[in-house]
Amino acid sequence: MKFFFCALLVTGMFAKASGQEIGPNPNALQQHALNVIEQLKLNIDTCKHSSTQGLYGLDVSSTQKMLPATVHPTTKWITHGKNNMSAANSLSIDYAQLVPVLVAALQKEQSELADLRKELIELKKEVPTSK
Repeated sequence: MKFFFCALLVTGMFAKASGQEIGPNPNALQQHALNVIEQLKLNIDTCKHSSTQGLYGLDVSSTQKMLPATVHPTTKWITHGKNNMSAANSLSIDYAQLVPVLVAALQKEQSELADLRKELIELKKEVPTSK
């Protein structure tokens, strides 16, 4: 099940687990960015012999499922000696396209935090203080 959104700053579509499709909606990114971000999985490179040891990233399959426009096929050419090369095809994530989604998620969290602070202030006013 997926939601599809046209994001203003993200080229293409992004998806959210659910059962409906939504057309272009400028508020969709703001409303559902937290749900999308929560479903992305971290990928930590723990290969001790890799030149990328200890790098952090996102799991390609979960990212492709939630934000398909951010995942692209890439080809890396590997040299196996003089004049002997082979192609290794894989999927890569365009992390720059994640920035608007992350900003929207942060804005949504800040808005929710501000609402909770206001609610807390109101609740404190209702409770009598004992001295």
